[in-house]
Amino acid sequence: DMTGERTGLFCIDEFANYLNSGTKDFLSMNRQSKVGVLGAHQSTGQLVERGKGFEQSLSDNMRTKISFNAPNADAAKRLVALLGGRRVVRERYTESESFQNVHKVPESEVFSASGNATASRSMSIEEINRDWFDPEDFVRLLTGEM
Repeated sequence: DMTGERTGLFCIDEFANYLNSGTKDFLSMNRQSKVGVLGAHQSTGQLVERGKGFEQSLSDNMRTKISFNAPNADAAKRLVALLGGRRVVRERYTESESFQNVHKVPESEVFSASGNATASRSMSIEEINRDWFDPEDFVRLLTGEM
């Protein structure tokens, strides 16, 4: 299909039960063939139990991730890492002006300045890498606090 649309979809419940040495190739081949894979499982811990690299391979080959909660703090940290982060750019602008010999005009709210004036302007740009979520967000989902 030249439009880039998916031509098929595999739906696999309890996905972690089907992970083996060929899964990484299976996912990569399906992605290249424009066939989607929906893999549902109970926790990211199941992926870790299957062996090194499965969690990362799934993250690389399955782009859409949906999570409802995390059962504990360790699982929440894994979810935050799995969902990735974003780059935040914070720009700050400041301006200041100072005068010598400032006098209040009698019986008014007006100020008069004479002498030298000094003005300064500055700009700073700060780039920060942040996670999309805090691990506590997933734990609060579990307890219903959000």
